Amino acid sequence: MESKRQSSTAWLMIDLEKITDVQTVAIQFEYPTYAYQYRIETSTDAKNWTPYDDQSNNNRWASPVLSHGNVAARYVRLHILNTQLAGLPRGVWNIKVYDKPLMEETVWSAPQNMAPNEKTFGSLIHLDALDYREGERITTIQNKGLLKGSLDSEKPVYVKNYQGKKAFFLNGSASLRSTFTVPQSLAGNSPYTVSMWINNPNIDRFENVVAWSKGNQDISKAIFGYGTDAQRGAVIHGAWPDMGFKTLPLADHWHHIIISFDGYMERIYVDGQLQREENRMLFVNPADYFVVGASDLLDQHFSGYLADFKVANVDLSATLIKEKETFYHAENMFFAIQTDDLAIGKINKVRNQGSSQHHDIVVYGEVLLQGNRTALKWVN
Repeated sequence: MESKRQSSTAWLMIDLEKITDVQTVAIQFEYPTYAYQYRIETSTDAKNWTPYDDQSNNNRWASPVLSHGNVAARYVRLHILNTQLAGLPRGVWNIKVYDKPLMEETVWSAPQNMAPNEKTFGSLIHLDALDYREGERITTIQNKGLLKGSLDSEKPVYVKNYQGKKAFFLNGSASLRSTFTVPQSLAGNSPYTVSMWINNPNIDRFENVVAWSKGNQDISKAIFGYGTDAQRGAVIHGAWPDMGFKTLPLADHWHHIIISFDGYMERIYVDGQLQREENRMLFVNPADYFVVGASDLLDQHFSGYLADFKVANVDLSATLIKEKETFYHAENMFFAIQTDDLAIGKINKVRNQGSSQHHDIVVYGEVLLQGNRTALKWVN
C-alpha cells in the first residue's frame, strides 16, 4: 500500500470489525533500509483517537518495527510523517495487529540523517519576460516564485519580442545563477515540475535550460533541456533514467514544454500532449543554487528564447496544461523588428517579430553599427 503524496502526511486505517485487545503492531515499511517517522493511534469509534506509539522523531530503520501496548480498540491508524530520503514513497508492505504480545523487540539500525520536513510547496521559481521592457539588457531577473530572490548573470540577457511573444534571449554563452539555495524538497526522489514557454531557433545536441544538482553519481542529477539527443536531450539524471524527446519539438516555433515527476512516473509534455512517461526512483543530490541556461557545470548552454519559466517542488503538470490556452494566448499582431540578428548592410525585407506567424515586412534600409549595437537606418 502506497500514498501518492510524498510531501505530506500519509495514513491508513485498519478496521478490526470489533473491539479487541491490541497488544502488538508489526510494520514492514516499503523501503526497509530507510528510516520512517510515524505515529500509531487506536480508537473504538474512528472519531476519538488515542496515541499508541509515537515515533515522530525516529531516525533509525528496521524491519519489522514492533510497537507494544495493551488497549481495547476496533480501529488502528498509521500515520507516516516523514522519510529519511526526501520524496521516498510513503508505503508499507505489511502491517499486522496482534491481540497478544510478541516475544521479540525491534532490532534498530544506527541513527540516520533524516530529510528536513519541508513546509513550502508550489511554484518555487517563476521568471516572466512580460515584467521587462523590450530592448533591455539585464543581468538580474527577479524571481516571482515562492523562494523570492533573483537569478543573476555575468553576461547580459536580452529582452526581445520574438514571433509575437516577449522573451528573455540567451545567446548560448549566458547563464543565470540563483541567489537562493536549492531546497531539500527537490532532493532525493521528490516530485518536481519544470514548465517553459520556449523557442529554440537552432537546436543542438545538448541545450540545458535548468539544473539544480551537483556531482556525477548515477541517478543523482537534475538537468533539463531542449536538445536533439535521443537519449538525454530532455532529461539528464545520470545513466538509465535519462530521457530524450520522443518527437523533437520543431525548431524556431514556440512550444510549451512541461517535464514533471510525481515520485513514481516522470513525464514529458509538449504543447499539452504527453510524449513520454517512465517509471523512476531518483536520488537527486541538490546543488547550492539553481542554474538557468546551462548545465550544473556551466556548459552545454541553451541558445534561444524563454517567455515564461517555472520550477515547482510538486507535480503541477495537470494544472499547467489546463491553463495552457489562457495562460499564454497568442497576442494581437503588432510590429516589432530585431536588428541584432541582421547582417550589416542594405536590406529590403525584415521579419516582423510581433507575429507568431512568419510575416516579412518590405523595407528599404541599411543595418549599421551604432556604438556597440546594431540599428536600422531607413532609406527613402
